[in-house]
Amino acid sequence: MNLQLLIYGYHLYQAFVCIFALFIDETQTTPSKYIVNPHPFTYILNNELLCQERNADLLIWVHSATYNFKKRLLIRETWGNPLSFRTHNAGLVFFLGMTKNTTLQGMVEYENEVYGDIVQETYLDSYKNLTYKAIQGAKWTSDFCKSAKLILKTDDDVVVDIYLLLKHIQSLQETNRVLNNTILCHVIYNGKVDRGPSKWSTTKKEYPKDKYPPYCPGLAIVMTGDIIPKLYNASLYEPFFWG
Repeated sequence: MNLQLLIYGYHLYQAFVCIFALFIDETQTTPSKYIVNPHPFTYILNNELLCQERNADLLIWVHSATYNFKKRLLIRETWGNPLSFRTHNAGLVFFLGMTKNTTLQGMVEYENEVYGDIVQETYLDSYKNLTYKAIQGAKWTSDFCKSAKLILKTDDDVVVDIYLLLKHIQSLQETNRVLNNTILCHVIYNGKVDRGPSKWSTTKKEYPKDKYPPYCPGLAIVMTGDIIPKLYNASLYEPFFWG
């Protein structure tokens, strides 16, 4: 596939990322017998009418840290502004975990009063809890953004050329190349497990194999709306892994 997604990262400056279509086999998301990862967290902040008010068919889903106020504002005022889209009714939502800092929490709550685009749950917002944040996004989207036909998941330190992305997706749709149960991402094959002293370091107990199965990095992932509830349901039956 020739999808090129122009991404500017604060640490990358600019890079073209080739996106590949990964069509999900529904048998791969068939649950096992017992729930092992129940995601028992509750909402601190929840804008449950966000998608309904805009009748959103495109959801921009951003993982953000509680203290990244400037990064969220930059996205709202530039590429992620829902009012700037002509071909889609877009919704923008930031997913956050909790903070123990009461001053910081008060600032987040005020920010949400102003913009109404934050969803926050009761797990601690930390790098090793990013898996919870992804499940949070899938759960919330399944419950409160059923109108979304297309979801762009990204991070708050990334700027996406959304117009180029939508133009390419339109070309795929016109040739019937975007189907149901579709994920578009830069697939990483044979990713080596980091055992060294870094923030990505993973112990043998956490993940015993030396290489990961094919996966999508969190920088930018496009998903069709119908796959989100299936991903959330599948997550309940897979042991928690922070990586």
